[in-house]
Amino acid sequence: MGKEQEQEEIDLFRALEKIGIFIGGLFKKFVAALGYTLKQSYRHKILFLLTLAVSIAVTIYLTSGDKRVYKANLSLCINGGTAFMFEKYIEDMNDFLEDNDHEGLGKVLGLDSATASKMKFLETRFFIDKNNDSIIDLIDYDEEYDDGDTVNVRMQDRIVILAGMRDREKFADLQNAIVNYFNSHEYLVPMAKYRSKITLDKVKMLEHDFNAIDSLQKKDFFENASQTFVLDRDKKMNLQIGKRELYYDDKMKLFQEKENLNEAVASGDNVVAVMSPFMPTKKPINTFACTFLKIFAVTFILFVILTLLADNRKEICDYLSGEETDN
Repeated sequence: MGKEQEQEEIDLFRALEKIGIFIGGLFKKFVAALGYTLKQSYRHKILFLLTLAVSIAVTIYLTSGDKRVYKANLSLCINGGTAFMFEKYIEDMNDFLEDNDHEGLGKVLGLDSATASKMKFLETRFFIDKNNDSIIDLIDYDEEYDDGDTVNVRMQDRIVILAGMRDREKFADLQNAIVNYFNSHEYLVPMAKYRSKITLDKVKMLEHDFNAIDSLQKKDFFENASQTFVLDRDKKMNLQIGKRELYYDDKMKLFQEKENLNEAVASGDNVVAVMSPFMPTKKPINTFACTFLKIFAVTFILFVILTLLADNRKEICDYLSGEETDN
């Protein structure tokens, strides 16, 4: 056992040594690359300054005036259809934006051209139910959970719509257009009416169960309150506490289920009801700093390529001349 343990320690040391050498090699390459870029920037100062100026100018253009993009979320309770269906509808709407067909999307949503032209993107996110108890646990903003997950379930009776607009004041118009679109959808409206009836029946059933447990709790409390406890008083008291906790858990579960259904009841026969309206960000999501870093990364790569061509222009010309001579 001693030799085996010693061999394992040697193998671990060698593995750590190799990892250290690998990391050290990467660090040396990084330092060398950094030194080269600084050297090139100094040698080609005019070209570097031009690259910097172009990056700043493009960034200013993309982040000023009506180029600023604001983001907001709209949470909807679905009374007709499913969240998967709504995801597809929103994807179809976003296709218009990706094709730069704002006029087409405006016709679909019944928006005027001025509002439609301000739209940048439309996306969806799902509410997640981790315990399969119909209670919202989180919103999957990072899209970590897929539709095949049987533990962290995507809820089908509500959805979040993410929107990007170039005008903060136009989100209210967009919200009204989206709600009106779904509430007048020829396929979803009949589904909403049918589900509304089913939901009302469920609410009545939950109210009946809640009242039944409440009556049972009161009856059990008064019956046990009239009893006297002598030798096993502590045990009986513990039993009584356990019953109260059981009643409380059952009542809270029924109450929560009823509250979740009340959102659908409040929407009546409408396909959707607004749970949380669009609240646009105060600052644009395409900030100057982030946009500049993206633009400068691209222009700096072009800068490095141009400096390489400039430094090796003689060899390149000789190579091309040699090919022409051979031909």
